[in-house]
Amino acid sequence: FVSGLKESYDIHNFSAQRRKEQMPNLWAFRSEVTLDAVQTALSSHPQPEEEFPVLCAVLQQPLFSVLGVLDTLPGIFEWHNLIVRHFSRRLSREAARELTVGEHLSDTSLPADERQRWELAFESLQRAWQIAMPHCERYQCEEMPEVYRNALLDR
Repeated sequence: FVSGLKESYDIHNFSAQRRKEQMPNLWAFRSEVTLDAVQTALSSHPQPEEEFPVLCAVLQQPLFSVLGVLDTLPGIFEWHNLIVRHFSRRLSREAARELTVGEHLSDTSLPADERQRWELAFESLQRAWQIAMPHCERYQCEEMPEVYRNALLDR
């Protein structure tokens, strides 16, 4: 049906009965929402900043480029939960500085299903880091050194 809508037909070529039967399908059709469509609609609006301030702010650079991080939040929270549950008060600061993610994930005492949770959570953390860190300019009131902004998370 959708492919039929994308074609152009003269509606008068259909019988009145057929038009009546297929009318609900017409109202159910929704065109795909794309970034281009949203930006086109906003640009045709006389004062989009006043009527859609949040949408306009989100679509601005660099904020728009980091929106992809939002779908990594569950994995980041899972990573934090796993770290706290596994290491809380069991690891000295020095030992934490020495232990790598790869070493922990290759630990044979870690059950396979648990290892899978750690892997998926770390992948989310890595993805979020790659997207967001280049845009971080400050940590609390301190300026973020460039070396930290360009650092990569690896195993």
